[in-house]
Amino acid sequence: MINNLQNYKITVFGDSVSKGVFLDNNRLRKTEITAVDLLKNQYGIDIDNRSNFGQTLARLCNKGEVQRYVQSITDDQPNLAVFCIGGNDADYDWKSVALSPNGNHSANTDLDAFENMLQDNITMLQNKGVTVALTTLLPIDSQRYFDNVICALADGKQVMRFLNGDLSNISRHQQCYNDCILRVAMRNNCKIIDLRREFCLKNNYLDYMCEDGIHPNAQGQTLMAQAVARYIDSCSFADIA
Repeated sequence: MINNLQNYKITVFGDSVSKGVFLDNNRLRKTEITAVDLLKNQYGIDIDNRSNFGQTLARLCNKGEVQRYVQSITDDQPNLAVFCIGGNDADYDWKSVALSPNGNHSANTDLDAFENMLQDNITMLQNKGVTVALTTLLPIDSQRYFDNVICALADGKQVMRFLNGDLSNISRHQQCYNDCILRVAMRNNCKIIDLRREFCLKNNYLDYMCEDGIHPNAQGQTLMAQAVARYIDSCSFADIA
């Protein structure tokens, strides 16, 4: 059990997954309770959740949010920064894809650029003495995402031309960003909180996901909190602070 977690100033930089927001019939909804809320209650800690729907690492950098966070750091307590981000970076502008399915389309954030930005942010934070933790990306269900999100935004037949008729291209592409997160985390001796593993080991993992195929539902938020709690209870952040 970590006995010094309460001493840390904990900040989460994330997207809709850590915010508890999801799409339901093209309308934004929020789960009644999030993994962050559950962890705050369980450990009696304060967590500054700076997560937003649609957030990407590129937007975080462009808005200078991590830089402002670094500038606000004081020496009165240790800091822990958690990145729960990358899913939106891996996504595409599906409207543009449908308009030109045979064209060359890049993800919202190019994979190499994503890796470089992640590295730059980690270096900046660690140079300031901040302990950095990265979470893995939740698995996505390509069929649900295609049916309930992509086809609501764009012409599904045209998108399928871009995907060469293979919906698994969506999940495989996202897997590359997850692999990047793991690679950068290990290279920099960051904490790795493997949320993806918890979902993938569930034979009924779709029961933990919303109909959009990419966001956890309330049950999924609880599963996320349980995974983080097990991680917290098995190590001490002081080990690499």
